[in-house]
Amino acid sequence: MSLSQETLTIGQYFNKVKNVCAEISKLDPENPISEALTRRIIIRGLRQEFKRVVTATSGWSKEPTLVELENLLANEEILDDKMSKASTKEEEKALLNKSKDSNGGEKALASISDQKGFKKNQKWNNKGGNYQGGAQKSYNHRCKKWLSTIRGPV
Repeated sequence: MSLSQETLTIGQYFNKVKNVCAEISKLDPENPISEALTRRIIIRGLRQEFKRVVTATSGWSKEPTLVELENLLANEEILDDKMSKASTKEEEKALLNKSKDSNGGEKALASISDQKGFKKNQKWNNKGGNYQGGAQKSYNHRCKKWLSTIRGPV
């Protein structure tokens, strides 16, 4: 069993480590796992993005308790989530604004698809049949798929 955070939220990760430590303490009641050791286990398994919070708390005169550390990290997680959603929305707005040019959006989509190695109105062979705009349709499909992973189905 791995005690690393991986894709777990801070709350889920703390619960996982606390439960494992409690089970181990039950198995060996003469040597229970202390809060300090539990905190070290948690810190060691955190994702890299949370290490800066732990580094900031290392300069404190008194180490934060397990509950305080969980609250600090949970707040950081919420802040990171809000910031990533805000930057994603800004990127979407920028793409929409770029597409509202004099050519009705064709220019922006064409320049993006050209960067990906596609050419606008390229003939695309689909098992014996050619049709215009295959590369563009493929690119648009990938964009919709990518956006759906960020904010749900388009």
